[in-house]
Amino acid sequence: MQKLSNILFIFVVLSCLGFGLVRTVAFPKEMNYYENRYAYKIPPFSIEAMIENTFQDGVENALSDQIPKASSMKKKYNENKAAYIKRTMLPVFSEHKDRYFKFLNNLVFGGDHLVYPTRDLAKMKDPLAEKAENYNKVIHAHPDVSFYSFFIEKDTDIQFETGEKVGAGEYFFDLLELPVSQKAIFSIDSYDMFRQYFYRTDHHWNYKGSYQGYQDVLKLLECSDPPLTPVEEVRVCDSLKGSKSVYVGAPVFTEPLYAYRFVYPDFDITINGSPAEDYGTQAACFKTPPDEMKYSSFYGEDIGEVIFRSGRKDRENILVIGESYDNAILKLLASHFDTTYSIDLRYYEHYMRHPFHFSDYIEQHDIQKVLWIGNIDFYLMNEFALEN
Repeated sequence: MQKLSNILFIFVVLSCLGFGLVRTVAFPKEMNYYENRYAYKIPPFSIEAMIENTFQDGVENALSDQIPKASSMKKKYNENKAAYIKRTMLPVFSEHKDRYFKFLNNLVFGGDHLVYPTRDLAKMKDPLAEKAENYNKVIHAHPDVSFYSFFIEKDTDIQFETGEKVGAGEYFFDLLELPVSQKAIFSIDSYDMFRQYFYRTDHHWNYKGSYQGYQDVLKLLECSDPPLTPVEEVRVCDSLKGSKSVYVGAPVFTEPLYAYRFVYPDFDITINGSPAEDYGTQAACFKTPPDEMKYSSFYGEDIGEVIFRSGRKDRENILVIGESYDNAILKLLASHFDTTYSIDLRYYEHYMRHPFHFSDYIEQHDIQKVLWIGNIDFYLMNEFALEN
């Protein structure tokens, strides 16, 4: 009987591995939803890759993503490990709230705030200069378009123990050839300010931070009408599935998700070329509160193109080029324009099935204003460069 059980166990394990191998090769999944990224797939084989060991590494990464339950097992391991470490370290976190502590792959500051390390400006100067040069050429090539740039500071832009600022936004703006009135920084000058405007367990700004950012952007864009006013403050759910906490173990650091509720215009919304009922799940969550929620699910996912048509023909058209931070304010901004086009260049070609050509796009859609908006990663990433 014991021998039969052993044989059955071995058969089940081998079957799972065999199924995982077949799916990895023939039917690979597209996304790793646990880590919010595209899933690894088997890389093309070559002798050079085999010699350099990059092919083997690629196969290992693919198997770790594609084998059934791999993400679930990784998640459970991270949760248990992180829970144990937090339980032993919590007294230290609480007694020394003015210090950084290493916690797995994250830092903790203030006792319960998961934060990222402060960036080194010296290492960022060259890519920031390249991006500024790229944007300057675009600006000069389109004198009839009004350009604006909004830089969002976060935990990587300030050393909380000393209060020393990195100054990446100022460095970039010194190189960006726009009038001072068309550049603005969402400045974080202290830990208290960061705590007020950002989640404890997620890398995005919270509802207070995004609403302040919306008002700042509205002023930057020289909009004449006042910002939308929140109808009420709502506790959406008890558990925000924050990106930082998911990375180290979801149940370890938790917080509720709060949001402002607004009355938006009746938008005609198009997502990646297809009509859509809504962008994000704000209305649905206010009506039926969920048990848990992600920032991206609530405000809107990172996707290639979103178009909001308000029907206000007396207003201009605007193109917003940004990343996930602008998701929280897109519907607010769209309330002040005729048509608002939002592009995330990391995903545009994937979803739209063709490259993004800036000059053709603004001409085709009669764009009068262009807004670049994002945190330091947006201004560093090559994906957000434009053709000249």
